[in-house]
Amino acid sequence: MRWLVLLALLPGCVLYGADDDVLECADGEFVPDERVDPGNLTCQDFGSYVCAPQDDLADLAVPIPSWGSCDSPCRALDEGACYGASGCRLVYDYACYTGDGVCSALVPFLGCYPVDQSGPVQGACENLGAWDCSLHDDCVALHDAASLAFVSCGPEGR
Repeated sequence: MRWLVLLALLPGCVLYGADDDVLECADGEFVPDERVDPGNLTCQDFGSYVCAPQDDLADLAVPIPSWGSCDSPCRALDEGACYGASGCRLVYDYACYTGDGVCSALVPFLGCYPVDQSGPVQGACENLGAWDCSLHDDCVALHDAASLAFVSCGPEGR
């Protein structure tokens, strides 16, 4: 089995092969790829160093989730602009939005987030998990404001 170890150097990078051959690439650069985890709304970095043909790095490939991008224009939208915006989804505090529990958030609206890159899809929102809910731009994701943990999914516009 062929293996490679990747050592990043700025601005390039060096690849070491199975026989310690050094393959330098002048164009090596880190490409950030931050995506929003639909379970807790945090940005996770799945960036990679690009410095060799993809065939040479195939053994190192880590599956990258299709979550929405952290630098999506949706993140800058207010509640009114987010509502009905294609590819964007509303996120609210569960207790404030539903009236079920103590509303400890200053405002129920927690933000506008991009849908998963596999979406948007339309359809029923009830009983969806965090990832399935993130596929929809016609559903609202309800999270706990304190921990940002996903609680449930519901239709837009109550």
